[in-house]
Amino acid sequence: MERVVASFRRSIPQMLGVLALSALFTFSCATMALGVIDESDVLIRSIGFVGAALFCPCTLAATVRIFRAGPAIEVTTAGIRYRQRSADLIPWTAISEISVGAMGVQRFLVLHLWPEEAAKLKTSRFVRVMEKANEAFGFGGVWISMLGLNGSLNDLAGAVATANIERDGSLRTHSAPGGMTLGTGPQHG
Repeated sequence: MERVVASFRRSIPQMLGVLALSALFTFSCATMALGVIDESDVLIRSIGFVGAALFCPCTLAATVRIFRAGPAIEVTTAGIRYRQRSADLIPWTAISEISVGAMGVQRFLVLHLWPEEAAKLKTSRFVRVMEKANEAFGFGGVWISMLGLNGSLNDLAGAVATANIERDGSLRTHSAPGGMTLGTGPQHG
C-alpha cells in the first residue's frame, strides 16, 4: 500500500518573488530589444531579444504554477510524484540512481531513470523535448528543484531516505555532499 511520506507545496510568497523577478527580467529585456535604452546599439537589442525569448516563458510558467492546486512533489513508499514533470508516479523501480546536481548556486535532486522504465512513464511532449535538450547539454535525468516550495533539498532527501526504509530498503543509500542521504535503485539485470 502506498503511503505518503512527505509532500511539498508551492510557497505563495516564494512563487510571487520568482514571478516578480521573471517579470522584471522580461520587462528589462523587452526594453532593451525595443531600443528604449539605446536604439542604435545592435548588440544590446540582440541581447534584449534573446533575454525576452528566455524570460517570457519563465514568467508564464511561474504564473501557471501559482494557480496549480495540490502538492508539487509527493514522496511515497511507492515512488515520487513530481507534478512539474507529470501527475504520474515515478516508481522506485524506475530509478537507477539518485544524486545531487547543481547549476550555479542552485542544487537539485536528480533522478536517473532506467531507460526502459523511463520510456513507460507518461509525460507531455514539451517535457520530453526539454528532457532531451537537457540531456544533450549533459543534464540527463529528472532534475527536481525545491525553488518556490515549502521545503529544502535536505527535506526532500530525508523524505526519500525515509520512504526507502519504509518500503523495503532496496534503494541502496550512500552519503552525499551536504549530509544528504541518496541512493542507487534496484539493479536491473
